[in-house]
Amino acid sequence: MKLVGSREAVRSPELHKKKERVKKARYALYAILIAIFIVGPVFTLRSKSLQIRSVSLEGNQVTKEDDIRRIVTESLDGKYLWIIPKSSSLLFQRSTIERGLLAALPRLASADASLSDTKTLRVAVTERTPYALYCSDISNAENPAECFFLDETGYIFSEAPDFSGGVYMVYAADPPFDPPLRRRFLPDQSFKNLDKFARDLVKLRLEPLVVVRKHDEYDALLRSGPVLKWKSGQDLEHLALDLEAFLNESKMKAGDISKLQYLDLRFDNKVFYR
Repeated sequence: MKLVGSREAVRSPELHKKKERVKKARYALYAILIAIFIVGPVFTLRSKSLQIRSVSLEGNQVTKEDDIRRIVTESLDGKYLWIIPKSSSLLFQRSTIERGLLAALPRLASADASLSDTKTLRVAVTERTPYALYCSDISNAENPAECFFLDETGYIFSEAPDFSGGVYMVYAADPPFDPPLRRRFLPDQSFKNLDKFARDLVKLRLEPLVVVRKHDEYDALLRSGPVLKWKSGQDLEHLALDLEAFLNESKMKAGDISKLQYLDLRFDNKVFYR
């Protein structure tokens, strides 16, 4: 007679088989749980009721709808791990879509992607507004060519049609930007300061045809004839005041200005001319 707890009893075939059955049952349970936690979510993410099927657009006035839809569609195309559709409304990459639109369409100032419902993606965009022109060819200052639109921050975002009659303030660079699209003429605040100075010149009846950015200097080609020169980094508000004082004190008229070759503001508190 074998005693319970003896070495022979612990190693009995019946107990061994029982342990094996328990082990197999445990493995089966683990397999079921894994299937529930993996296959279940995959099945859910692949559900047709959760797939983005349409895109609604808002805010685009000039940008073509087809261009926006194409970029969004490309972002939603394909699968994760060859199984889960990227078009799943539970997994769509909002930031990827927004960055893709801004990178591909420089006219867009912002893009926001969100779900209207589980099958509809809403894309709201804002477009940059033409504020000035950047022109690569200023050989004819009164009729520059190869022009592009800048927004109010100095960002070059789109080719521009031909203009005449001073519709926009015109900026240029020496040497010209190559390519000009998606570039900033200057950092945001620097461009705003420069643009204000250019418009102050208009108030002083010294209308610039083109404002040219050089390495460390600027030239304004004036409609009245001469070239106005100043250096990068100078206080443009003070330059405008110096120039106004010079015009008042010298009592120069438009006809007198047209006889000059240049007005030089590169030396603080002084205006040289020839």
